Amino acid sequence: QTTLQIGGCDPYLLAKASAIGAAFGYSSINLNCGCPSSAVSGRAGGVSHMKDPMHVAKCVESMNQAVTNLYHSGSDTKDNNYHVTPIPISVKHRLGVRDAASYNAQEDRLKNDEEEAFPTCREFVKAITFSGNVNKVQVHTRLGLLGDFDASPTTPASSPSPSTSTSSTLWVPGSANANENENANTST
Repeated sequence: QTTLQIGGCDPYLLAKASAIGAAFGYSSINLNCGCPSSAVSGRAGGVSHMKDPMHVAKCVESMNQAVTNLYHSGSDTKDNNYHVTPIPISVKHRLGVRDAASYNAQEDRLKNDEEEAFPTCREFVKAITFSGNVNKVQVHTRLGLLGDFDASPTTPASSPSPSTSTSSTLWVPGSANANENENANTST
């Protein structure tokens, strides 16, 4: 069993791609709402979809309708070699989305996920699954950071001088070394 993962923001094109995937025998179709790459999210795809869950709901409705129509058109054919079954539509997404330039990992670590990240994720899932067009969701349990990271400090006083800073550690939620980073401090 193989899943076809597709990306995009046009419900019509996503529906066409889903029907093609179904016709080629994929066992399920997955809409990517989790990729933070600027090349993908800059075209209103990937994790940028999380900013507009109602649009995602329209996309998966179109996708589901396309594979359902293909199934029904295939069941009427006299050709026994042609058989298409309805296939499930799933969505891969993240816990939420933030602006990379203003994201502060240290502040985020102090927040209670049950107060911010989980409700955001829950509301996204409710919106995209309400109609019943999504059979499954896969949550990439990190935030999607959109845009470019701002390498410059916001104030000159907050910037350590190059002569005193020799290394630093960025805590990445969900990373394999998160516990190791938890105990690490900036070296000076």
